[in-house]
Amino acid sequence: MLEFVANVVLFVPAGALALLWLGRRAGWWWAAAIGLALSGAIEGVQALVLADRVADVRDLLANTLGSVLGALIVRTVLRTGRGSASRRDRPAPG
Repeated sequence: MLEFVANVVLFVPAGALALLWLGRRAGWWWAAAIGLALSGAIEGVQALVLADRVADVRDLLANTLGSVLGALIVRTVLRTGRGSASRRDRPAPG
């Protein structure tokens, strides 16, 4: 369980950066696809090159989940920040 949570946390920045890189109009699913591809590449290298490491589908799932969480966190922060900033910038009534 600890390894699963660690893999999720490890990929949160990947999802956050993917969404920031692609822009606000990109869906969270793009970050999921990038996280899945990156995780698949890592697991593939582990399976083919590193004899002492074992590729695991659970790692793929945890890494993709981390990417999705990172993207959703960034999306939420951008939406929250945009709404409060626009209210502050409005002129006072009257």
